[in-house]
Amino acid sequence: MGAPGAAPGDGLTVTVCRPAPGVGVVRAVGEIDVANALRWGRVLADLGHDLAHHDDAPRRGGGRGRLVCDLTGVEFFGAAGMGVLAQTAALAASAGVGLRIVADSHPVLRPITALGLDRQLCIDAHLVSAITHAVRRRR
Repeated sequence: MGAPGAAPGDGLTVTVCRPAPGVGVVRAVGEIDVANALRWGRVLADLGHDLAHHDDAPRRGGGRGRLVCDLTGVEFFGAAGMGVLAQTAALAASAGVGLRIVADSHPVLRPITALGLDRQLCIDAHLVSAITHAVRRRR
């Protein structure tokens, strides 16, 4: 799956990588708002679907694959982004895909905490720890 990049003028760059079998990372940089949240959500949904249905996803224990959503490069996280995050969490759970969020900034953590999603989501402050946890949970 190639990197989706940025749409002209929408303030968000989205990249995808697969650091280990069954683990996918979507990294967002910029602002997630009504202008680009659906594009970001499609990337998350596509990778989640891929992790749930491909052979490199583990099929024993706690689910198929692991999706890591890296928000450390996000400067603004609007209501549309929160909606996409909640929908992604629901889709991942129904597909048996583990979801980890990487966030370390007030603009991202504040709305997640205000809505109580911090009690439902696995949140890490660093990408390396999220990937390490995702890889270890597969075993």
